[in-house]
Amino acid sequence: MSTIKPSYDERFIQQFIGTNMISNARVAIVELIANAWDAGARRVDIQWPVKSEDNAFYILDNGHGMDKKQFKERYMTISYNREKEQSSFAMFPEGVEAGKRKAYGKNGMGRLAAFCFADSYNVETSADGKNFNAYHVTKKEGSDPLQATEIQIQHTLQIPGTKISTTDFKCRSLDIADLRKEIGMRFLSDPDFQIYVNNELVNLLDIPNQNVHRFTANLDGIE
Repeated sequence: MSTIKPSYDERFIQQFIGTNMISNARVAIVELIANAWDAGARRVDIQWPVKSEDNAFYILDNGHGMDKKQFKERYMTISYNREKEQSSFAMFPEGVEAGKRKAYGKNGMGRLAAFCFADSYNVETSADGKNFNAYHVTKKEGSDPLQATEIQIQHTLQIPGTKISTTDFKCRSLDIADLRKEIGMRFLSDPDFQIYVNNELVNLLDIPNQNVHRFTANLDGIE
């Protein structure tokens, strides 16, 4: 008896993760940074194209990264159940001393937000800082809606972590000033989680004044 396998239209990934995540740069970059948070990263570096002729984008974190088996089972599993497989807390790289960090991710969608910035992209990742894996990820139609092809490139990672990159950046609806504001409003609660955009640290001064609430506290013994 023959078995009929499902077929996927090329729009499946967009419908799966939602139009907002795949077309709204604010949502997409927040999702990718949240992935770095969940990976136990303490630093995230973003290269954001500024000029119209700039087409190179990347987001690099020093989180726990993935070996080949983990990439297949986690990144390439549609609707990956993070809470079931890894718990609801962030996983830190081996040897990193840190407190508990509640993870954002649950349903395995955020990692695919990179499709907002390019129709295909590269993922470089290392779980131990010694063995490196690189893949070219793209949306497909037919029986495989998501495809990752192993590639050979000169690795830039020297520590555990993950880098997502493209040289065909397409989503220019968010300028760098607004990008810094968005990051500042969402990810500055933990001093052990630092984010750099084009080599400049995002800090409290990036938060718009209308989003800052000030109050006066009276402390005993301090005038």
